[in-house]
Amino acid sequence: MLKQNSVFIIAVLLFLGCSGDDSSSSPGISGCTDPAATNYNLDATADDGSCTYENQDITGCPDPEASNYNPNATIDDGSCAYVHFQMTLDNTGESHLVVFQTSITMLDIGDEVGIFDASGRTNYQDCSNQSGEILVGTGIWTGEQLNLACEGSLDMCPFGGIQLPGYIDGHTITIRVWDESAGIEIPVIAQFSTGAGLFGEWFSVISDLFPR
Repeated sequence: MLKQNSVFIIAVLLFLGCSGDDSSSSPGISGCTDPAATNYNLDATADDGSCTYENQDITGCPDPEASNYNPNATIDDGSCAYVHFQMTLDNTGESHLVVFQTSITMLDIGDEVGIFDASGRTNYQDCSNQSGEILVGTGIWTGEQLNLACEGSLDMCPFGGIQLPGYIDGHTITIRVWDESAGIEIPVIAQFSTGAGLFGEWFSVISDLFPR
């Protein structure tokens, strides 16, 4: 009789262990748990931050011309930031690296650097061979070494193709600085520790800048 009782008890325990409801292991359902939201999920058990609301105001920069433009912003929070040197050249596959070293003393964090060819190629997708001053590289100084890849022109007209704008090999590298705190553009003289300051060299390294 004792043996039969033992078998019965073991069977009951096994049944309870298999059929018990272990709710702690059940996965939750992520979604919006706020009934006031337009995407409220009645079945959601964990709020995932996706709730949206009618006429919800979003703060940010609503100006498309700003570098931090937020197309969803409905309230201007005054955070709009604008880049002074705005380069619009296409990638031509021709580039020249200009390195600005940390030894440069006249740059403050937030200042912008613009690299120009005073007589670069300016025409686009034709063979008119026009020239003029053109911005070929730009960047913002952070206090760390700044590596800028300048965009070179492309001339495929001798082969029945087109020309694209950019610097021309052998032309002088011209630098201008946008002083962020003063709000002025400053022409500068570059001190090159590598290269002669011409586009088309292997690369150029600038160790210091001086107001022109």
